Amino acid sequence: MTRLAPSPTQHIDRGRPISFSYRGKALSGFHGDTIASAMFAAGIRIFSRSLKYHRPRGLYSLDGESSNCLMEVDGLANVRAENTWLKPGMSVQPQNVKGSPEHDWLGVIDQFDWAMPAGFYYKMFHKPAKIWPMVLNRIRNMA
Repeated sequence: MTRLAPSPTQHIDRGRPISFSYRGKALSGFHGDTIASAMFAAGIRIFSRSLKYHRPRGLYSLDGESSNCLMEVDGLANVRAENTWLKPGMSVQPQNVKGSPEHDWLGVIDQFDWAMPAGFYYKMFHKPAKIWPMVLNRIRNMA
């Protein structure tokens, strides 16, 4: 576990360890950790994948406003790991991943980014109008 040196401004109590699991693997953090800070200290750098291209996403701002660290926690989706306090026994899973966050099978979509500019599906799949509901459901299922 890699940590910053203790300082008077830290809220982490290193005398109170907390165990949790990530993808079924037992990890530990400390009282005062967020899910993201405990995972980062445990060496985890890829937390999820982007919705469209499945590019790797990790810690960015630690302000809880980015979508990079949305995780499934105890079966609840879209939990912001950056500002959710670590609790004993939590079960944390990555989101938007087929396979593992490090080796996402849908990451191959990134090779076709040139064919999918922002909003491409709104322009491409609306005509004929009959196929839009089918395409929309496929896009939503992938996301």
